[in-house]
Amino acid sequence: HLEDLFPSSHLAAIYLGHKTKNKNIKVLVFGEEGLFEELRQARIKLTSTSKDANYVVVGMDRKFNFEKLKLAYEAILNGAKFVATNKDVTYPTEEGTVPAAGAIVKALEVSTHKRALLLGKPHLFGLKTVMKSKGYTSADTILVGDGLETDILVGKRLKIVTVLVLSGITLEKMLQKAPPSLKPDYVIQSLLDLPSLKIGHG
Repeated sequence: HLEDLFPSSHLAAIYLGHKTKNKNIKVLVFGEEGLFEELRQARIKLTSTSKDANYVVVGMDRKFNFEKLKLAYEAILNGAKFVATNKDVTYPTEEGTVPAAGAIVKALEVSTHKRALLLGKPHLFGLKTVMKSKGYTSADTILVGDGLETDILVGKRLKIVTVLVLSGITLEKMLQKAPPSLKPDYVIQSLLDLPSLKIGHG
């Protein structure tokens, strides 16, 4: 069901919807069509200039270039609040990994000396928003993901049962080297193994 999906672009729309409600606040966005569409549907005012931007929102943008970097840089230095949909530095494709939103965010953090507010994992805002909307508590939630420093970390922070899938970005050797704070409760090779996994809360 589409209403059960909470991509980081949707979380950005929820967050900015609260911040900009009944206010003349404009948002400068760097991302792809999905992010723009989510913000437009939430009736958030968008801008294409750095001078009148109150927020700078950065997501995955495969057409990011120096001009966009400069525009975001100027807006942040002018006082715009810096928001990141996620900080994944790479993204898996059929040809291998490619730079992702986190690489863009990092470039802006380094150049502006400003730290981005992260809406997605491992920040608590995203998962708390999902759980609240569904009426879930930590006791009846299971988090399944492929990232130690995103999925597993946010699950640990909220004391949720965590399941790591090894078919994504985390390799077995990375798991073995992980500190206790990033160790999942369960490990499976692929999502196909999930139905047969016997999970005990607590």
